[in-house]
Amino acid sequence: MGEIDTLVSHYGLIALFLACFFEGETAAIAGGVLAHRHLLVLWQTIAVIAAGGFCSDMVIFLVGRRFRAHPRVTALTGRPAVTRILAAVARSPRRVAATFRFIPGARIVTPLALAHSAIPAPVYLGLTAMTALAWACTFALLGHGIGTALHLLFGPPHTHHILIAAALGILAAGALAAWHLRRR
Repeated sequence: MGEIDTLVSHYGLIALFLACFFEGETAAIAGGVLAHRHLLVLWQTIAVIAAGGFCSDMVIFLVGRRFRAHPRVTALTGRPAVTRILAAVARSPRRVAATFRFIPGARIVTPLALAHSAIPAPVYLGLTAMTALAWACTFALLGHGIGTALHLLFGPPHTHHILIAAALGILAAGALAAWHLRRR
């Protein structure tokens, strides 16, 4: 039992950063559940979730801006869902930049679409930093609330295995849902 606590306390924030960089909401919720169990510190969890989301958005935006004329990028921007996002970006790029993180399924496509807009990179950087922090607070606190609900349902666990399994289950369900959405 102590080994799991030690493992999560040593590598939990690094794993959470990588999970939020590559996946998103599910990892943020799982981080909140782990923070509820005091395996991670809540403010550090929120900071790492925000950093993972911010770095992911910036990498996609900067790569999209650098390679906007590449055939693969132009093929991707020709898809119907992306053309709808491009139309929204054309109408109000700052509003889209400030809200897309809360729209399921828009995490990768929207920064790529914004890279094709006239929004300056420093403006995008500021908007995505604020949005990533708000997003991190929202989903980490949602996970913290789920941790509270699990505690009320199952009582105080004698071991952390139940809550860790629940957090991993939430993470796996989110990854499966994201994989399914990307295949469509």
